[in-house]
Amino acid sequence: MVIELYLVGLGFLAYQNVSELDDVRRTWLVWTGAATVTAAAILGSAALFYVAGIKDPAVNPILWKAGSLPVGNYPRVRGFFLNGNMTGNYLALSACLAFGLAAFSERYRRFAFWAGVALCAAALPTLSSALGGLAIAIGLFAWLFQSATKKTKLLKGLLPLGALFAVLLGLFTAGYPRQTEAGLVIEAPPRWLTWNSSFGTFLKHPLFGSGLGAELADVHYNTASGVREHLTDPHNAWLNVAGQMGLVGLAAFIAMLVWLARGARPLARSADPKAIVRTALFGAWMVIGYQAFSCSLEDMRHVWLIFGMLAAAADTEKNSGVSEPALVAIGSGASASAD
Repeated sequence: MVIELYLVGLGFLAYQNVSELDDVRRTWLVWTGAATVTAAAILGSAALFYVAGIKDPAVNPILWKAGSLPVGNYPRVRGFFLNGNMTGNYLALSACLAFGLAAFSERYRRFAFWAGVALCAAALPTLSSALGGLAIAIGLFAWLFQSATKKTKLLKGLLPLGALFAVLLGLFTAGYPRQTEAGLVIEAPPRWLTWNSSFGTFLKHPLFGSGLGAELADVHYNTASGVREHLTDPHNAWLNVAGQMGLVGLAAFIAMLVWLARGARPLARSADPKAIVRTALFGAWMVIGYQAFSCSLEDMRHVWLIFGMLAAAADTEKNSGVSEPALVAIGSGASASAD
């Protein structure tokens, strides 16, 4: 209960203190800068993996274990978080905020563009399901930018491509089984095992759940690297909320997400900085909603900060002030940086 109150408190603080557009500008500048430091550390760690051959997480602590993925000559990173899924979520959300930061002034655009590139690049070696949500968000931003500026019609193709990538990644994440050297499947996918076990726990207490902090899954699983793991987490935010707080808690959680999504409208089709900020936050909302199907992210602190900022964005009476930059200039700033 203390943890849940702490998380809700973070959201409330974000709602109270990141409401005016000038607050958004300052906060997102600091957030993007800090996230870029994480991205630089990850990219440096990946370089050490390939160039210097430093592949031991004990020596290269940015690295993470392969998990259910097969062991190979590739880095999987966790950054400064407990695991790669949390890191991937943080970097994907930060990339969305970098898009919104570019709306404020010319001097921010080049930094926001290159920070966004670094954040997206650093998210790749996390090999997390957050990449699917990030692909959809990038596609949405490209679609809206093209609709507003009428530049580069091919940008509209990024949205269906991102959606297709997200679907394929979701299927792979849910269905990837461990295999023997002969290619014979000997165990069900770990996601299916934890989902099934957690759903069984939910059915025992469907109305109010098993209680906050309850371990919902009970799965013993051999990873592709031969490590025997005891999995107690559903690896699914919807099942985790339902299992711990029942249908009552799940209904409240879904209602909150729907309300936050409605508050992000209308999305940016003009130079209005308020609309661009809402669009960036809606992209972050999509990352959270997508990854919730394969990751228990409802207790991540940065997620609740995003919830608080989404709630503040929904309060249009607070969002006033700050000069209006041109949405077209975001693209021209990015082009200049690319040149």
